[in-house]
Amino acid sequence: MGTLKLFQKQNTVFCLEPVGDSPWRKSISDSIGFHCIPVFFSERTDDVPPFSMSHWKKQGRVLVPRQAFVEGKIDLYRLLSSIPDQLLRILQETVETYSHQYLYNTKHDPGDALSLMFVGLWNHSLTMQQNGVCLASNLE
Repeated sequence: MGTLKLFQKQNTVFCLEPVGDSPWRKSISDSIGFHCIPVFFSERTDDVPPFSMSHWKKQGRVLVPRQAFVEGKIDLYRLLSSIPDQLLRILQETVETYSHQYLYNTKHDPGDALSLMFVGLWNHSLTMQQNGVCLASNLE
């Protein structure tokens, strides 16, 4: 993506994020970094990433039902323009407030995506261990 197109996200309310070749599209990070509300068209994309967006995802993105959209049953312009102003403000404020949790900082930031991923993995491994699923501690 060209630099000018990238910076257009900064002045855009909604950024469309089609599935592409991978649910972990760089474009999503660009959109969130510029506080642009991502519009997802796939449950797979919506499941990414599990730790850094999970608690604010529903208030920080729009999920369009893929099959209905592909079949032409959804007018995307009509759908997005029908979002009430109050909900739109919530979406924008959520992305602006939590965007750093989706991005990887080059400096130590205990609230960035990398830190949240490590904490999430640690908590997940503890839960697995408590449920007897993870027996790696018995290998010593």
